[in-house]
Amino acid sequence: SPGDTQLPRYLNAVHAAAMRAAALVGQIRAFSLRAPAARHAVDLSALVRDLVGLLGETFPRGIAFELGLDDSLDRFSADPDQLRQILLNLCVNARDAMPDGGEIA
Repeated sequence: SPGDTQLPRYLNAVHAAAMRAAALVGQIRAFSLRAPAARHAVDLSALVRDLVGLLGETFPRGIAFELGLDDSLDRFSADPDQLRQILLNLCVNARDAMPDGGEIA
């Protein structure tokens, strides 16, 4: 049926929302417990690709993403949830600043 073709898009949107909710809960928990950040070796290019893949499913179609990632970057120690939140906030701010569409590079 026609709705079946939309199922992957809807599932990706639900997954993106769940990931954002989980990150938010983690941030609230860390703030309330004063817990240290969960630091791991982070591949920034992979993290950005994953986030943009999710945002591409939830942002308006008039917003395009242009990635110029350097895959040779070394991994570094950081809290991946905090990085995702920072990047998500930047992308949401950029989206809000382009009500008629545009490109996030």
